[in-house]
Amino acid sequence: MILLVMADLEMLVCDKTNTDDVYNNDFCQHLLLLTETYDNWVNQGNAKWLFSSHLENYIWEAYPWDTPIHNDTDLYTMFAVWLEHPMNKEIITVDQLTDLVLDPNIHANYVTRDYPDLDKEWRNVLANYGKVDSKATVVIFSFAGKPNQVTLIDLSNNTRKTFPLVKTEQEWLTELKKIDPWLRHELPKGGDYPYTPPDPMALDFPQEYYPPRKANGFQDNKGRLWVPDEERGQRHWDVQCEKRGRDKYFKVSPDGRLLGGTPC
Repeated sequence: MILLVMADLEMLVCDKTNTDDVYNNDFCQHLLLLTETYDNWVNQGNAKWLFSSHLENYIWEAYPWDTPIHNDTDLYTMFAVWLEHPMNKEIITVDQLTDLVLDPNIHANYVTRDYPDLDKEWRNVLANYGKVDSKATVVIFSFAGKPNQVTLIDLSNNTRKTFPLVKTEQEWLTELKKIDPWLRHELPKGGDYPYTPPDPMALDFPQEYYPPRKANGFQDNKGRLWVPDEERGQRHWDVQCEKRGRDKYFKVSPDGRLLGGTPC
């Protein structure tokens, strides 16, 4: 599974008539925090920006470069930097722009008014994202004060798609956990001793009850059982070499470091 990320259209353009009130320093700090979390996820190869070639061209051409704007509120310039990382993008082939409706409409009036082609293409990418990867999940980076999700309606055939709107770091992590069982269960995906499931393509990992600890553990591809443990307030995994034994196990941290015992 991979998380495809669509930027809210207002991350691409600025309201030139009211920048100081709408996009202040607090907002920019929020944006930087959210994207820093996203960048860390991209480095693991599990998330990409969602674009089409049309949308990318619109973005570059839309900005009124001759209009003065405060440097701290220039969201378009910030987004232009992200566009320079081609390995983090998924490009959708779009045949034509279509008229689509958002419910509720999450964009300010000036976006549709001043950037009508960009607005249409933004919605068209959402409508066509399934052509990239049927197993992918799309979330939209958005702003505080907006709803938690938005529905895209195609009036021509009355189809609907609903997308989460991620506005905080915690909401971003929640969406990541939905698609990544390693993250969801705090199992090590990397490091010297990662957890490897019997079926890496499964949406979740097989569990088995471990009587000596009265807890469920996760089976791995070697028949071992990973049982969660808390020691002095720090979570780690006791990797049981024998599913019914007690004394033969080793300890692994959530990031894949050996904490004790002899690996089996």
